[in-house]
Amino acid sequence: MGAESCRHEVTSWKLEDAPEYEGVVGGRTELAGAHVVFVVDSSGSMRKDDVAGYSTRTDAVYDCLAREFVEPQLANGASNMSVSVIEMNDEAEVTLERAPVDGALKRYLVGCRNNYARSHGNYLPALDKVRRTADRGAWKP
Repeated sequence: MGAESCRHEVTSWKLEDAPEYEGVVGGRTELAGAHVVFVVDSSGSMRKDDVAGYSTRTDAVYDCLAREFVEPQLANGASNMSVSVIEMNDEAEVTLERAPVDGALKRYLVGCRNNYARSHGNYLPALDKVRRTADRGAWKP
């Protein structure tokens, strides 16, 4: 089977050469924590209503991010984490960059549940945006 017919799913992507960013926490310098980058498919297929309990796949994804990611982090006091969101269709757009994990992030994600999905999903531009977003300066809590 040639490379052109293979399919790969990237669920986690560690940058081997990623710098260890520092931030100021409680008056002292220490590692600023994790930077989580979500790439959300916003192509036309995400308008389908095939996820039980949700009007669209987009609705399901953003609700899941709010409930299954943000809520547990808030319950565990994840103050040393930032989140970026990249939406992917024909192009890739950074819609949120290095936001702290807090109630505002949860409200933002819930508000995205009705975003309009369109066109095709192009992964390579999205992965390029992930790399550029991860390479930018440190998030400071």
